[in-house]
Parts: sequence; structure tokens; C-alpha cells
Amino acid sequence: MSHFRIDSLYMFSRKENGLKPFLESDDKCFTDDDLSVIERFAKAYSNGFVVSRFEKDYYLFESLLFIFGLNDVVSFMMTSYIRDGEVEGAAIACIDMKENLRMNNYLLDGEALNIFKVTYRQLVDFVEKEQANELVHAMNEKLRNANKKLEEIAIKDALTGIYNRQGLAAKIEELKENGTKSCGIVYFDLDNFKYYNDTFGHDVGDLILVQFARILRELAPEDGIPIRYGGDEFLLMLPGEGEEKGVTLARHFYEILERDHYYIPNIEEKLGRSVIIPDEKRISSSIGIAAAGDGAGCDINGAIMHADEALYRIKRTTKRNYITWSAILDV
Repeated sequence: MSHFRIDSLYMFSRKENGLKPFLESDDKCFTDDDLSVIERFAKAYSNGFVVSRFEKDYYLFESLLFIFGLNDVVSFMMTSYIRDGEVEGAAIACIDMKENLRMNNYLLDGEALNIFKVTYRQLVDFVEKEQANELVHAMNEKLRNANKKLEEIAIKDALTGIYNRQGLAAKIEELKENGTKSCGIVYFDLDNFKYYNDTFGHDVGDLILVQFARILRELAPEDGIPIRYGGDEFLLMLPGEGEEKGVTLARHFYEILERDHYYIPNIEEKLGRSVIIPDEKRISSSIGIAAAGDGAGCDINGAIMHADEALYRIKRTTKRNYITWSAILDV
């Protein structure tokens, strides 16, 4: 505006089905009819034009000039951006009539139009590059989010939403990279799970697995990692902890299980009827506990094996079909 000594500048770009203003040097409002006229002239004079009041063809542009003040404008310049036969943008510059005519000694001409066209096209190119960069950035962000979701799907159990075996492997690597010095392992093997599948169907079996995962989330400390190890077997990894913490959480597990009435209310809600489940068939879990420490190089896989062995020693030594926390401590 300073270079051309113009009083007002307007730029338009295509949005949806027509031109819309995106830069205005004043608070001028354009109607849909105004924008249609602007687009029509932009297309008809695709190479741009410049006209001043003192020229004989000034009033050939009357319908366009009327939008910007037919009696107020002394010099008018327009250029457009055409792509594939469509007007993608337009720029308009106006010099207003001054009360003192000597102040109107500068009028827009062909040289000004050429400079204006080049400048406008540079601006259009810049804007398009920025928009392209934004689009690429947005697409990359969507791709990153999609990849993140795919990674989540790969390492999360679809039914319970906690980590699966792939997730376990990833977490072990992550703990190694972080230099974790110790890790407690609590290994859960559901007792009587087959009874629920056989008696009430697999939907109830799935319900029990989901509720069990919920308890593990409740048990897990802030950095604890619940995992569905396979079928009705679950792990709770406790980075930075040892067996003592595992024993504490095992005790708490049975307290929560009793508090939740062994999922019987959840089963009744699922089935829409009352159920009678013998005490010896209540859902429970055998639990094995072990820990990996510095002495073993924080061998988490080894700790999982030790916890598995402890768990099956419990299963061999107890005569009950379900187990209390005290049985864990006796082994």
C-alpha cells in the first residue's frame, strides 16, 4: 500500500463455491452479489487491468466500481489468479478521490499493474506453499496418530484393554533401556474359570476377564503394568519393587475380590437373573510371586518363570479349588 500510495487494498480467495475476502484494509462488507461481480470481472480480465476516473472507459467497469464507491474512487487496479479456468483469487487496489485535486497527482498505470501482478503472484505462491506445508504437517500428524493406534492395537489385549504378550516384551525392553534395577512379578492364574465358561457361556467368561483386568488396574501402583499373559493368566509387573510389594498386592487382591462379591452381581446383571454359585466354584486366582534384581541382571523373564513355578507349587499343594492370600505365604 505504501509503494503504490493506495488507500485501500482487498484480497479474495476461493472458499467452497465462490470468492471470499481474506484481507481487507478497512471494515468493508461484501454481499454475495458483490462477490459474484468481483469474480466475474476477475475471470473476464484474467491478465488484470487498471483504470482511472479521467479515462474514457472508466464507466465500463461501473458495476464493479460501484462496490468500492463509484464516486469515491479515482484510480482502480485489479489482478487475479486463474487455475484450470477457475478464479482462485483476486486482488484489488484503490486510490480515493481527494478534496484537493492536487493530491491526486499520482494515478495507477500499466507499470504499477505489472509490479502489482508479480507481487500478488509471489504472495499467492507463498500462501499456497504454507497451506501445502500445513496440509503435509496435518497428514503426517494423522499418520503418526494412526501408527500410534496400530502400535497400541498390536500391544494391547482387545478384550481387556491391558497389555498382551507383545506389550510385555515391549515393556521389558523399555525397562532395560531405562536401567531399571529391580522388578517384582505377580503371576495370576484364575481358578474355576472353566466352570463359568461351561455353565454360563463365553460372554460371562469374557465378563470375568474384563473385571479381573479392572482389579489389576486398581491394584497397580502408578508405574505398575498389568498384562494379560494368555487365556486366564495375568501378570502384574512392578518396576523398582521386590517380592514384598507383590505379597502386599496379592493380599489386597483377595480383599478386592471379596469386596466385589466374586463378580456374582456382575454376572447376574449380565444374565438378567439370579445365580447360585457354590463357594468352591467362586472365581479366584492362584498367585505366584517373584522378583528380578541387580544380582540377576534384572532378568524379568527369569522372574516370570520363577513366579510361574511358585504358582504351580501352590496349585499342587492346596486341596482347595480356590485359594486365600495366606496360602501364598505358606509356600
